[in-house]
Amino acid sequence: VYKRQVEPSLFAGHLASKILGTNGFLLFTGSSVAFSNTEPTLLSYTLAKNSVHMLSLLLSTRDELPDAATVVTILPDTLDTEKNRELMPENDRSTWLPPDRVARLIREWADGKGRPTNGSFAHLKMKEGTLIPEFI
Repeated sequence: VYKRQVEPSLFAGHLASKILGTNGFLLFTGSSVAFSNTEPTLLSYTLAKNSVHMLSLLLSTRDELPDAATVVTILPDTLDTEKNRELMPENDRSTWLPPDRVARLIREWADGKGRPTNGSFAHLKMKEGTLIPEFI
């Protein structure tokens, strides 16, 4: 789990410190589960995601990133993917996040439209068919 979740985030953070431009945008994918679920079977996942969360917080305050750079972490609820449908066939998918909507939101933020403040954590969830970023 560490190799899949933390190492790519460390690599992205390192690259951002070297090549991100002024007003650059760095996005990490955290997990809302890591904030709320104390399920023992999710220990390694929760530890890995909390490492990503801490990395995001630390990078948002670092001098190595350029002026006006923004570091944001999304905390998506369940994404509506084939793999998740396979793993959780009995779950209610009405609240699952369509990946294309999440991608559109990220693109808007990257383009500067409605971009969250530096160091933000956005819990992404579906409510009545609408993608809602709830900042925590």
